Amino acid sequence: MRDMKRICERWRRAGGDRDMCGLDARGNVAILFALLLVPVAGIAGAALDYSRAEALRTELRVLADSTAIAIAMANDPQSTQQLEEQARAAVMARNAGRVENVSITGEWVDELHYRIRIEADLFATLTAAMPGMSRALTAGVETVVRRPPWCR
Repeated sequence: MRDMKRICERWRRAGGDRDMCGLDARGNVAILFALLLVPVAGIAGAALDYSRAEALRTELRVLADSTAIAIAMANDPQSTQQLEEQARAAVMARNAGRVENVSITGEWVDELHYRIRIEADLFATLTAAMPGMSRALTAGVETVVRRPPWCR
């Protein structure tokens, strides 16, 4: 190593190029920036898409709770389908162009408890550009409510 330094010093004194001996460190930041840009952009995209999915999940939870309570209080099988369709329309209206494949399934667990599950596929933004990642994230919630005593 010492000999290499001596040779490079002589070369440089003689008017040789510093880069020839590997002593020139200019441009290292540009190379590091180029190498780290893709992973950092991917992490930022994943964080953005995760926060959007969590916001959608919160919205779906509120909608599932209110729909399940309305169905449990209605005590009418005809209104169940109508309330589920209203919930589906509400998700699509609030998230126009951002979600697809909204599915709502509900069932009576027993005569007092009603379970509803809402799922929706959220279009990914930056994560979809990453190789191997899907273009949609699925957000889903499930709620079970008990029919109030005055509705029995």
